[in-house]
Amino acid sequence: MYLQYKYKWIEWLEEQSAKMSNVQLRISLVSFFVLGLLGCTYSVYRGIRGYAPPTVVLESVRVLIPPLPDDPFPVVTDSAFSNAIPDLNHFLERLRYPEEGLIFYDSIQRLNPGFLDSIKMFRHYYTYSKMENYEKRKKGKEQTTP
Repeated sequence: MYLQYKYKWIEWLEEQSAKMSNVQLRISLVSFFVLGLLGCTYSVYRGIRGYAPPTVVLESVRVLIPPLPDDPFPVVTDSAFSNAIPDLNHFLERLRYPEEGLIFYDSIQRLNPGFLDSIKMFRHYYTYSKMENYEKRKKGKEQTTP
């Protein structure tokens, strides 16, 4: 839509400029050039003289939302959580085989397509990050022991 109006405007300008004589075209070009030059000169002059645009005064606003605590996500150290992850994987694998489990599995996939993949990715991330932390701690103890 915008391009159509743009092309119509260009066609109208071409028609109008075709009707003008060379002298009229030169006069219009010189007048537009002079007006542009005056505008730029005025802007530079105001900048040199120190006329700045109006400044914005910032006011303090009362916050309606309470601030978040420093650590909104507590570190999970419970061993039940780490035991629940393999059980969850076993549960998800078991869902595929019986007829009722397959229906339940398909309904989860239909309602939340990436949910089960997210759980598996989270399990993988949690398992391997836990192993990396253990290995780092183990290496740190080995380096500190004489």
